Amino acid sequence: MPEMPELEILCEGMRARILERPIERVAVHQPSVVKTFYPPMTALLGQKIIAIDRRGKFLLLLLQSGDHLVIQLQRSGWLDYRVNGEEATELDAVTIAFDDSSAIVVVERGSRRRANVHLVKELSAVPFLSGVGLEPFDDNFTAERLFEYLQSERMQLKSFLIDQRFVAGLGNAYTDEILFDCRLSPFKITTTLTFQESQNLQSAIKKILQEGTAKLREIVGDKILRCEEHSFMAIHGRSGQSCPRCDTPIAEIRYSDRSTHYCPKCQSGGKVYADRRAGPLK
Repeated sequence: MPEMPELEILCEGMRARILERPIERVAVHQPSVVKTFYPPMTALLGQKIIAIDRRGKFLLLLLQSGDHLVIQLQRSGWLDYRVNGEEATELDAVTIAFDDSSAIVVVERGSRRRANVHLVKELSAVPFLSGVGLEPFDDNFTAERLFEYLQSERMQLKSFLIDQRFVAGLGNAYTDEILFDCRLSPFKITTTLTFQESQNLQSAIKKILQEGTAKLREIVGDKILRCEEHSFMAIHGRSGQSCPRCDTPIAEIRYSDRSTHYCPKCQSGGKVYADRRAGPLK
């Protein structure tokens, strides 16, 4: 699932390529992905996209008419950029083509068709968008506010971080990196965190997201980000490899559709948690 850094880099790449270009063609390949019926998708024809922003994991494309095209990629979606009239694939959900033969394509790689597209006159019409929490680089995202959120609901720390009601834009991979950076267990209960731990967590969120965005920008250069890029991450996706701090093998908990990576020594006092799907880790 693309997270804040990937979406920021996608926004930058799209801004450089499609702003102010007239839309000449719209094709809906997977009708279930389009969640609105008014205005119809044909209302995009002849329009120009005049601004591209992000709110949490939502991409917000402002049209010259004042309408908004809102894209939520969810777990298996992606926003692809194509040139020279490249042919559609079986994974394409929605194609928006411009006057220079370029196009942006919402791609859905999952069988559950979770990616969704909304064309609305008001952003308030998009479900769940108004409930998205604080952006990590907003002035209001303070250690004090984060501590209040942590104390407000008893849940595991990683579940809290990927719940978009509190902190916007975080997902599975960057949450692993954040918790490793501040030496907190993903299974620690939120209401047990001290204020100092909340401060450390708030700092780690900003640091890891800032570093991740910079790394992606360096990797992508003047191209378009084509998929999630985790090659620079310290522990996510590195099950069994040595912890970069203490050499302990990185442990993994596997779920049906995601995984959690952590260092038992640095984050959980030496405890190796049982794998939820495959039994105890060895």
